Amino acid sequence: MNFSVSVEPKILEWARLSIGLSQKDVAGKFKFKDETIINAWEQGSKKPTFAQIEKLASFYKRPLAAFLLSKPPHELPLPKDFRTELSIKHKPFSPGTLLAIRKARKFQASAIELNSELGKPVTR
Repeated sequence: MNFSVSVEPKILEWARLSIGLSQKDVAGKFKFKDETIINAWEQGSKKPTFAQIEKLASFYKRPLAAFLLSKPPHELPLPKDFRTELSIKHKPFSPGTLLAIRKARKFQASAIELNSELGKPVTR
């Protein structure tokens, strides 16, 4: 399928940032010479094709349906980073760490929902 898809530009930016990738990283995965096309998608001046949206969903580890939302969903802020001393500036979380945080939150939400369905008190 090679037709353009109307995707809210803020969704594209949110999905990319939520996995910790730069526009340059994504351009490299698509084998584009630079991030111009990725930037155009996120600014709304160009539309990605359906095949490109499928590829983005795979890169960003998001369901395809997420790209059809009208606005980015609300997400909890990232947890405090305790990896280094306070006086040392630390690097942002890696894509792998961000994905692990998302998975942990999904499991936590599922466990809370299961507990509430079983009539057990919900604790965090």
